[in-house]
Amino acid sequence: MHLPHAVLTTLLFSALGLGCHAAAENDEIELHSGESVYGAVIAQDDKSVTLQRSFWRRRTGVIMIDTEYSRREIVAMHAVRSLEEDYRQRAAACLTTYDARYSLARWCLDRNLVAHALAITQQLYQEDTTDPVTLELIDETGYVIDQGAWLTSADYAARHHLVDYAGVLMSPEEAQARTDYNTANRATTDTQSLLDSAQNESKTTLLLLRDATIALKRAERHQQQARDAEHKQHLASLTAEQLADEQEGADFDAAHGIAPATEPDSQELIDARADFAKVSDHYQQCLATSAAMKARLVLLAAAMADDALSITKLSGTPFPSARLHGGPALAPSGAEALRPAADGGAGTPAPTP
Repeated sequence: MHLPHAVLTTLLFSALGLGCHAAAENDEIELHSGESVYGAVIAQDDKSVTLQRSFWRRRTGVIMIDTEYSRREIVAMHAVRSLEEDYRQRAAACLTTYDARYSLARWCLDRNLVAHALAITQQLYQEDTTDPVTLELIDETGYVIDQGAWLTSADYAARHHLVDYAGVLMSPEEAQARTDYNTANRATTDTQSLLDSAQNESKTTLLLLRDATIALKRAERHQQQARDAEHKQHLASLTAEQLADEQEGADFDAAHGIAPATEPDSQELIDARADFAKVSDHYQQCLATSAAMKARLVLLAAAMADDALSITKLSGTPFPSARLHGGPALAPSGAEALRPAADGGAGTPAPTP
């Protein structure tokens, strides 16, 4: 059996001692912390209540957030039939102190009543045009004061030919310079990672190359020893006359530049040479990659330095210079918001056998 939403809500709140609460599109929840939150109840049971709350954010406009509250946090829930009526009642009861009016303006922003928040903010600004809290509140409403006129950030940007870069208004040239800097910065981090990998692989391959060199030398020695032993045995088997004839033939070949017949290499030597060539080629590739990555880092550092200089000139704010190594963090997302009227080494060469 499914109970109607209103009946279920009433039963739940009666059981918790929170009073009767009829179904309503929007609700105000009072918490033990003293906070009062507003939104539409989208889910509830005997343990918690979930509100869909709407907020105003300068950079993104209206955002919707679902927030769950434990029943133990809740003091009371009240149906809000008309948010405008709720505002009028609060405005009528609001004290004239700065804190009270500021709190009311924040209350309006938290409920997407931007026009009312702006009206309160304008009053506070007229009383003190230099108060930093009020200036921050103006920024939160999404407005900028320009030559006495209150303009939305979009209208102000259009009037002065500016663009929004990460929530900050700036010239298109500065925005492009920051974009280029961040792009080069990310490329620097990626390139440094590739360089580190190539250098680490070079170290590992160099050890393998050392072992391959030793193996090649050993195979060459073994083959030479085998040939020497075979030649010695051959000479021992010859008669004096045969030995003389063979020596005469060797002298003739040497006098006429005739190379002696070569014997096939041993399988050990063939394998050792192939392994050495393979490891040596890979080591050279690692060195070439490292050299290319270092050259790229130099070019990226130069590009970042140029972009940083451009940003400094365009924004009027010192910007950090680029670094060659170390994976620098992304560039900050713009200067302070405008308030115009508010006033590794070259590597080790491969050893040769």
